[in-house]
Amino acid sequence: MNSVTLHTGRLALRTCGVTFAARTLDYVRRNREFLRPWSPVVDESFYTLAGQEERLRNDLRDRKSTRL
Repeated sequence: MNSVTLHTGRLALRTCGVTFAARTLDYVRRNREFLRPWSPVVDESFYTLAGQEERLRNDLRDRKSTRL
């Protein structure tokens, strides 16, 4: 599935695949405490590389099965 990018005057929002797992893991780890009040309770595996890879694979599967 091709990546999709949405642009605004200040932001480019892009879909990402499993290759972004290390970057998303870095983000969720660095921001874990700050985001805690707004985040759902997740299993500790969410904060692992395998957990982020699974999350991104699931996101891709969901995008493929959803027609907008």
